[in-house]
Amino acid sequence: MTPTVREGGFLFDFSRALAWERFDSMGRAIPQGMSMVDFVVEEPDRMLLIEVKDPFPRPGSDPRFNRRGKGGIWPEGEGFRIDRLIHQSLVPKVRDSYTYLHLMGKDAKPVLYVVLLGFDRIFRQNDLLVIFKDRLSSRLRREGHLPWKRPYVRDCLVLDPDCWRKWLPEYPLLRVADDRRTKG
Repeated sequence: MTPTVREGGFLFDFSRALAWERFDSMGRAIPQGMSMVDFVVEEPDRMLLIEVKDPFPRPGSDPRFNRRGKGGIWPEGEGFRIDRLIHQSLVPKVRDSYTYLHLMGKDAKPVLYVVLLGFDRIFRQNDLLVIFKDRLSSRLRREGHLPWKRPYVRDCLVLDPDCWRKWLPEYPLLRVADDRRTKG
C-alpha cells in the first residue's frame, strides 16, 4: 500500500509510520451500524485514529463567512453545528473504530484521536480549536449520564492544516485541490 493517500482535498504521507491503513474504505466489510475513522496509523508507542472533516466552506468562498455572527466569531448557528458534528459523527466514529480494533485484538497501544478540520484558519480566532478540543474530549469521556469506567482514548487533538504541520510534522500534509467532497 502506498504511503501517500488522498482524503477529500488533502494528500497525506504516512511513510514514516510503522503501519497505516485507510479504515473507512469503500468495499471494506465492517459490522452493520458501525462507522469508522478515515485512518489508523501505528507508531511505536501509540495508535493514531485520524478523522478528516471539512464541514464548512473556506472563508471567502461563502458569503456567510464575509459577515461576523454573534460575538464576531462565526455565523449564527455554527456552534450548534459543531456540537452536532462532535455528538453525531466524531465521537461515534472513534468509538466504533476503537471497538472494532479492541474486538480484533489490535488495541494494545494508547489511542490518540486526531481530527483534522479543513477550516484553513477560521478557528484561529479566540482559540476556538482549543474549545472544540475541550468539547470533544469531554464527550469522549462521557456520552451518557455516567462517565465511561474504562477510557478508550488517551487524548485527542483538533487541528487545522497549519496546526497539523506543527503537531504531526512526520506526516506531511498538502491541500491538493478545492475539492470539498468528504465522506461523512
